[in-house]
Amino acid sequence: MITIARLISVFVTSYSFNGNIIPYDTWWGLLIWAIIFVMTAALCYYVYKHGDKIEKFFKKRFSRKNGGKDDTSR
Repeated sequence: MITIARLISVFVTSYSFNGNIIPYDTWWGLLIWAIIFVMTAALCYYVYKHGDKIEKFFKKRFSRKNGGKDDTSR
């Protein structure tokens, strides 16, 4: 969801500056937009297919190590 929102914000920002950041009227500007779109679609597909593994990785990486005790007793 964040990736899609970020893509939309980049698109709107480039249009708000009259197409000066990533032009939409040149062949290379359209190529950059196509690459951004394909990369976003590929990332969404990867997250959809491997979401459980990604979630486990982040839970393991950022979980608090409190000796197996539950923090709800506070």
